[in-house]
Amino acid sequence: MVRSVLAEVEHVENEIERLLKQSTATQTGLLVGKVSVAYRDHVYALLPTPPSESTTNVVDTSGASKKGGKGEAPLQVDPEWIGEHTRQVSRMLPGGLAVLGIYAICSEAALKAAGAALWEALTATATSASPRIISQDAGAEWLLLHVSRQPRKCTCRSGPVGLPSASGFQSLRPCELKFGHNLNTLHCLQAVYRIDLRLPIRSGSSTLFVSSVEGAISSETTRLGAAECTVDGALTDSTQTVAALRTPSPEPEPDSQTAESLPTHQVHFFARPSWASEAGAKMGEELREKPGAVVGHVALSGAVHVRTYSHPKQTVGEALVDLKTDVARSLRARLELLVEEADRAEEESEHAATSAATSAPGEGASGAEKSQPRHALLEDAVRRFGEGMPRRVLVPWLEGVRLSEYLIGSESVAEAAERCKEMLGPSFASGSDLVEVERPAAPEKTAQQQSEPQKSTVLEGVRTGSSSVKGKQEAVCSQTTLAAAVGALAVTLLAVSLAYVSR
Repeated sequence: MVRSVLAEVEHVENEIERLLKQSTATQTGLLVGKVSVAYRDHVYALLPTPPSESTTNVVDTSGASKKGGKGEAPLQVDPEWIGEHTRQVSRMLPGGLAVLGIYAICSEAALKAAGAALWEALTATATSASPRIISQDAGAEWLLLHVSRQPRKCTCRSGPVGLPSASGFQSLRPCELKFGHNLNTLHCLQAVYRIDLRLPIRSGSSTLFVSSVEGAISSETTRLGAAECTVDGALTDSTQTVAALRTPSPEPEPDSQTAESLPTHQVHFFARPSWASEAGAKMGEELREKPGAVVGHVALSGAVHVRTYSHPKQTVGEALVDLKTDVARSLRARLELLVEEADRAEEESEHAATSAATSAPGEGASGAEKSQPRHALLEDAVRRFGEGMPRRVLVPWLEGVRLSEYLIGSESVAEAAERCKEMLGPSFASGSDLVEVERPAAPEKTAQQQSEPQKSTVLEGVRTGSSSVKGKQEAVCSQTTLAAAVGALAVTLLAVSLAYVSR
């Protein structure tokens, strides 16, 4: 069966025409959209590959371009950098949206010459992209869109990745490519999900703190998968289409910074307590099998704001699966960013130590022998640790769709906007106002405030000994309020803090 692809007229076809008229330069980039809705992939935007400072692993087809057409620049493909671009963009995508593949603007001759490199880039994209929600009939296939100047035409191919680069490119099959409008028909489903989970730390454990947090996220994702849901306050048939959902009656406020221009539905999750869920039972069995006394725990608790964008022909069940996927995607994205910051801080510390040893030869020997302390996230879960998790901001994108970006530490919204401009290219309008939906809460909260729903989210590690706890540090929670366009509903978004208590 031939795969069908529908690309947006406004943001794909018109963008291609603009690029072809603008210059003779070749280009590669990512395809972003929805996977297999009614047996058809939907491509919403082209995201050009950002410039890379490194020229390693770049494939140049200058020899082929001389044969392919007059004055066309050579096609350069950097599979590693394209994979990194995919990873960064995937973090920004809410539920329901995904990286579908790559595109190349070049001559036919340049395409054939770069076939092996393009296949490596497609494989890197598949490896780096967040897990996609794909129906059993669709299969895990990825797209390659080719735009040719001479003759001027667009062709699309698809195929599963994993084959050797020599034969992989030849295995791609032609797709039926059409252009149309449907991005503005999407529905937005959003929810606030309460998390309250604790995982024990056993004596003698050498597990890194970050691994313990990853285990907590995986366990909570499993519990969420079995949760029941209401949409706009009512139970719905999971087999009905999203188009059949009741359209919210309140009109968006024109001057509201977070007003939604797409139909927006509020979802509530009803999940079993951790101890009563299948995931909790499995966890209990694993704990009984592991030796060692419980000496502490990693806790994940609070409120997580999630959203997904669904096609009208999708079923409600599929939309809810996408929404649940966004919980795990957002939590893991924040943790990855925090670990990257820890790695960066460690590298800077090592560089500073090396520079100090070089500048002071007399003290260098003794200084070099002193091992620099590692970041707590990269250590075993044995020492006190506290650090704020990245905070979410909403990024205005296309036709009312909002993507996500994260503020790390004391970063400003302007810095996040610069990253968006680099990652999203022309699809991100310069000067767009990013909506900062998570703000640090007060340093101290009363017991009543902590018990209020949708107020804050805390990720903490606590280690105790046979005696009482000697020290405790709880990081400041982040608290957010999303002024929704539907009525006066206030939704608090995720902000996570890490805290660790040592003996």
